[in-house]
Amino acid sequence: STTTTTIILPKSYTIAIVEGWNLLSTNFDIARNGCQDMKINVIYVYDRKTAELAKAAVSLNEIEKMFPKYASDEIQYLKKAPALMYVSGVQSCEVRITVPSASTYQKAMKAGRNLVQITPEMVGKKVSDITSKCNSYGVYELTPGKSASWSLLQATRTFGINDVGYSALVNVKDDCQLA
Repeated sequence: STTTTTIILPKSYTIAIVEGWNLLSTNFDIARNGCQDMKINVIYVYDRKTAELAKAAVSLNEIEKMFPKYASDEIQYLKKAPALMYVSGVQSCEVRITVPSASTYQKAMKAGRNLVQITPEMVGKKVSDITSKCNSYGVYELTPGKSASWSLLQATRTFGINDVGYSALVNVKDDCQLA
């Protein structure tokens, strides 16, 4: 006989913010519980048109001003794109994120470095499962902080519930689609 296990994922998650560089998914509703004193010094969002990080001032609400020639659909994407932000005013705190029911990760990759938000649909998948359709140089996570550093994720690493809300850097040789 076959046993089926159903995993029920929560609709909200708590993620840690530390002073310094943090790589987060912004495609969520964020409540600053415990982070009221947090100051965002600068935000870089992932611009899928150029496959590069683009400075977005200090507020996601200012994106329209930073990208005046972008169409409204691209502006909406940038407001929900993975973001690299430098935070001060707190040693560490936690924010609660609420995941929309239609949350999916960006599957279209351009040659080079891409930032990908880790969503609930990735939970239980290995790095190699997600990159199986791509010729990948590797998938990296950011160790946040003032002296942030990148770490290569092993192909056998499985994404878990505690990864949701963060983002990863996926480096690919050619344009491709994540699985």
